[in-house]
Amino acid sequence: MVVFFAPYMDGLGLIGQLSLHVEIHHGENDFIPYATNAQAIQKDLMNLSADSKLWDAYKGAVHGFVGSDPANTDARAKSHTRTMSFFEATL
Repeated sequence: MVVFFAPYMDGLGLIGQLSLHVEIHHGENDFIPYATNAQAIQKDLMNLSADSKLWDAYKGAVHGFVGSDPANTDARAKSHTRTMSFFEATL
């Protein structure tokens, strides 16, 4: 699973066992705070024994990595490369 700028949803829980690899991408300037969102998602996944990789917040990038500015352009390129490498390694 790859998570891009996803909102944290408390209390969803699981049915059955979790056995997966997760990679999380989040912009530094996202309107959803990195520390209370991406880090919370990673913490919950790790508590459920998921193999989780939380990338450092993409400097200057906003929600959705939208825009033609250098920060969002860089975030899109880096997250694409990282995601493709992640898929090659885990699928």
